[in-house]
Amino acid sequence: MDKDYIIKKFNLSENEYKLIEDIDRTIGYYSGLTKSDIFLDCFVSNKEGVVVSHGRPKKSLYKRDIIGEKVLPKNEPTVFYTMETGVGMSDSYGISQENMVVQQKTSPVIGDNGRVIGVLVQESDVSDKARLNDKLNHMANVTEKLSSSGLVKEGVTDINSETKEGGILLQETHHRIKNNLQTISSILNIQRRRTSNEETKSVLADNISRINSLAAMHEIMMTSSTDKIELSDALEKQVELFKSIHEGIDQNIRYDYDGVEVMVPFEKAQAVSMIVNELMVNAVKHGFRDRKEGVIKVRLLEGESQATVMVFNDGEAFKDNTGNRRKSDTGLGLDIVRGLTVDKLKGTYALESSNMGTTVMISFPL
Repeated sequence: MDKDYIIKKFNLSENEYKLIEDIDRTIGYYSGLTKSDIFLDCFVSNKEGVVVSHGRPKKSLYKRDIIGEKVLPKNEPTVFYTMETGVGMSDSYGISQENMVVQQKTSPVIGDNGRVIGVLVQESDVSDKARLNDKLNHMANVTEKLSSSGLVKEGVTDINSETKEGGILLQETHHRIKNNLQTISSILNIQRRRTSNEETKSVLADNISRINSLAAMHEIMMTSSTDKIELSDALEKQVELFKSIHEGIDQNIRYDYDGVEVMVPFEKAQAVSMIVNELMVNAVKHGFRDRKEGVIKVRLLEGESQATVMVFNDGEAFKDNTGNRRKSDTGLGLDIVRGLTVDKLKGTYALESSNMGTTVMISFPL
């Protein structure tokens, strides 16, 4: 490694460079142990990284040396999320420098003063799953051809007709529920504007957010032809709704959303939307309690068998200098989050907090 080049390009201290050098010297051993490609990426900005080291197993996914090539957020969002938050991931997809879909695991490399100076990335092949999906798609196509050829039992037309009528009725039900929820939200909003008690205003704002979160899901289902929702669109709408409700607060908070397309059943989408709402409420009330500005980032990532939602804020950490948990870690918001994660999503909940901020990760099976 060119010491002067690395230090200057990535703004590293001597100690940080030594850490990068140590990783570069041993990365091959870990690659051989795990039988996978392992990379060390460093960053020139939050929009561009560079591969500085590559551990290649005997059966590498790569045909060429990619050290020195760029790493971009659009291809490897998990890598950049780990760089921004200091939180590693264990199951996500990315696009390699050779344009392959790979499964990625990430771990931050921490330098001076707790800052992230690089990200270790382990990549695995997902071609077996892709081949399985191809077989399933082939079977679906064969079934469709058999159906269109009349090689099915009589009565399917009647069933499809009934299904269509049932779908219209279901959409109308979602429409009425949405309208009722919006009416309740409007009433609470009127009460919020009329009260001068700040605590009451805060409680009403929290409940308005919850109700609007539910209404947004029913609005999406009004136009859906299936019982599933594109989760990324739903979460993006949720973030925008939350932002509009809290714009009147005397704080300058930036909301940042990014996610991949994931289709999930309505019940799961509703639970995830409510979870994201509660985590944003918690960030505003506790993370930014004594601050006038900050950022809340929401990310949706898809792995081989699960989806992960991450909500990060760069506000005050949950733990104080003595390591004791603050009361906000056991508040209503996080109790709701844990309950929805376990009961509705059958997933897992994890919270990591440091001087960089707080990240809550919700992972659930697809």
